[in-house]
Amino acid sequence: MEASKLHFKHKKINVHIFLYSLILLSFTQNTSYGTPQFPDYLIYQEDTFAIHCHPLESYFEGKERPEFEFLSTACWRGYIAFWEIIDDKLYLIKLENEIGGELDLSSVFTDWSYNDIILADWVNFSILAPYGKQLFYDYSSYSTVCEYEKEFFFKEGVLLEVKDYDNSKSKRSKYTTQLNLLYQFFDENIDYNNINLAVFDSVSKIKVYVRVTDVSEEGKVKEVEILHGTDSLINLEAIRVLKSIPEWDVIYRRGKATPPNYVYPIFFKKQ
Repeated sequence: MEASKLHFKHKKINVHIFLYSLILLSFTQNTSYGTPQFPDYLIYQEDTFAIHCHPLESYFEGKERPEFEFLSTACWRGYIAFWEIIDDKLYLIKLENEIGGELDLSSVFTDWSYNDIILADWVNFSILAPYGKQLFYDYSSYSTVCEYEKEFFFKEGVLLEVKDYDNSKSKRSKYTTQLNLLYQFFDENIDYNNINLAVFDSVSKIKVYVRVTDVSEEGKVKEVEILHGTDSLINLEAIRVLKSIPEWDVIYRRGKATPPNYVYPIFFKKQ
């Protein structure tokens, strides 16, 4: 642990924070809750970023975690941590509750004294910081996408590298933003000549759950996964129909195109 006079000042800074980031979801990288959570913040070269992880939680691994009082379900962990990179090292400079009240760091670090900051020498992972225009919002996890991202790589709290990513080529499809159009497309493009209609002898409707697993930069569906299927011919027709959609979401994360992790039902109805 390394301590020095508090570097964080109550001064005007350029803040790369958006309204969505005030309520990002996830308590840790492996646990999520039903209410979006306040993020931690990282100060770097006079800019402040809402980050996609909680580095203090990794400090508690193998230790007895202090009981922080949480004042709302928007901050289950009971604190908001402020971090700063100073001379290429990561420091914990402040803890607050969700209404701005400062928390005593001595509840975590027993030798802490007022105005000291803590070298985060337990951090051996990268921290992702999105900024710019919000392009894609995912309520369920830290998967919200902005125009740009910075990724900070640390070893024992020392900054090794900063990578910049450009996600600005992300684009949304009308078929995922207007689901009525998607299901209309399914209904109008299923070719019942491609399936064995005998499967409808005992049922009037069959549902197949599908997920897009690969998409081109132009938004063409390349690969489809059947998550819950039925007759093999129906499964093949579901894949064909989904691949024939003219456009699909192209979401860039860390500068690479990835399809959103959505699951859709395709309904086959007795003719």
